[in-house]
Amino acid sequence: MIYPFKFKDQNELTHVILTVCEFYSTTYAAINIKSRKNPAMNVRQVCMMFLIDSCKITHKMAADIFNLDRSTAHHAFKVIGLRYQTERDTRFDIDRLMIFLNYTESEKKALINKLIVKKA
Repeated sequence: MIYPFKFKDQNELTHVILTVCEFYSTTYAAINIKSRKNPAMNVRQVCMMFLIDSCKITHKMAADIFNLDRSTAHHAFKVIGLRYQTERDTRFDIDRLMIFLNYTESEKKALINKLIVKKA
């Protein structure tokens, strides 16, 4: 399958997207539609969060992969962070995906610190 990526390290981006899609038993085509239906939207948000974190790309670049707006990628990162704190299933999924994406312990801690919203 051909993906419309126009970035330097397409292999890493493709690896992240395919790993997340495989984990949730879906395809890139299924999550690359402008839909707010829960399953597709949740997988897309998780995908954008991992692209931003592990591939070190900007919110704009992550949004471009899915033909969305930069603010949508920013919102996705924030929503996944809130869900990570409140939903046990989301926390389990994110932790398992970090293992599948070969995160080191320090990278895991850094991502979790980004996801956890500090209350003032």
